[in-house]
Amino acid sequence: MGMVERDPRPMRQFAREIIEYSDNMHSVCSALLSDMDSAAPFMKDETSHKAFQKIQAFAENLIKSLPQAQLASEKLNESAKFLEDAEQIQI
Repeated sequence: MGMVERDPRPMRQFAREIIEYSDNMHSVCSALLSDMDSAAPFMKDETSHKAFQKIQAFAENLIKSLPQAQLASEKLNESAKFLEDAEQIQI
């Protein structure tokens, strides 16, 4: 059985890191796709064209998956809030 995290601070930190990663990956992949559009006319042989298409598909799929990472971050923040609220309960 895995460890259960009961401290909301690392949870919030990880959620921030997920968002930072997601934002960075979106920027990098968008720039890559833009640069690839400029380079497309130079891909003349079949091997280069196939490799180009695979890289392009990878970048597009990564961009499409980023909302899932952001959703995971939101859920992690939500869980951290529940823990913070629970810490405030006086028994």
